[in-house]
Amino acid sequence: MRKLSEVRKVQRFGKSTLMVSLPAEWVKEMGLKPGDLVKITVRSNGTLVISPQRSHKLREESVVEILISSKTSDELLRRAIYTSYITGHDKIVIKSVDSNLTPDQVQGVRSMVRALIGAEIVEQDLSRIVVQVFVDTARYNIQSLVARMINIIKSMVNYLNAALRDLNTSLFRELLELEFELDRVYTLAVRYTYVLSSQRDGEAGEEAQLLTEYRALIKSLEDVGDTLSSIAKLVNDNDTLKRFAEHLREPIAEISDLINYALDVMMTSMNSRNILLANKSVDITAELASYFSKLEYSVVKRVGMEEYPRIRSMLERIRLACNYLQGSAEMIFDIVVASKGGKIDLTIK
Repeated sequence: MRKLSEVRKVQRFGKSTLMVSLPAEWVKEMGLKPGDLVKITVRSNGTLVISPQRSHKLREESVVEILISSKTSDELLRRAIYTSYITGHDKIVIKSVDSNLTPDQVQGVRSMVRALIGAEIVEQDLSRIVVQVFVDTARYNIQSLVARMINIIKSMVNYLNAALRDLNTSLFRELLELEFELDRVYTLAVRYTYVLSSQRDGEAGEEAQLLTEYRALIKSLEDVGDTLSSIAKLVNDNDTLKRFAEHLREPIAEISDLINYALDVMMTSMNSRNILLANKSVDITAELASYFSKLEYSVVKRVGMEEYPRIRSMLERIRLACNYLQGSAEMIFDIVVASKGGKIDLTIK
């Protein structure tokens, strides 16, 4: 529908009620009739947003068709399916225009679908595959998805700590499984933000106003998980690093505790919208940088300068994970402060 911008006079109705009528064109477009409910949202800047209250009305299904040929690589196909998912499409139709789908293409579709929460292959023949996404975005909110990502990262930190302590290959494998699950939740969170951005003003509420911050936050958290999994792969495939693992157990355990503490404070501050707690999480993650310098010095003392270059790659990844974590804490601080609108209370009692 075309955008409307009108000036209407507020009228008195009864002794104490003020009233303004709704634009007739908008009422007709929305299909409203007497007795229907409308949702009224008051924003922090004083703007009043009115939208139809239609919890029963489903969003119109979005369908995308991906045309491929026998020369289309399975990697390109996977990437197109991924993008179609995160941009909010509900049905993804893959069709070969010149021949049957190749075995690699079919396998590429299947592996991609397994990586997408709520996606299933519902139709398949020699030249066509239909993927249906059964995710109901109304059941989710971005804050719960962020909390899920933080909890997975905490588990990854604990598994990495235990794996380095015990040099247990199965623990390294479990950490990689957790990273796969983190990627799935991240992808769903990205999809959610795209769907949220397409909704009418007023339907999405505060989350829609902070989409940029939330997108940066979930990307930063995904980077933390990717870095932790890269440490697991590096150590598990490197006998030299395994040999030095005993020198790293104590400092790694200490930094793991600090990371988990930072994650707990980050999640609590986000859930409670507490500015002081959010600021504390930023301070804790900043402290990780100075703590890492102590860790590095401790490792040099334990293994010597000649051997240090052999384990430097792992330590650099730990430093990188801490940097990403600090970025996540800063984004949560921005979200908490922005949620306060025109009044930011920094008083300490």
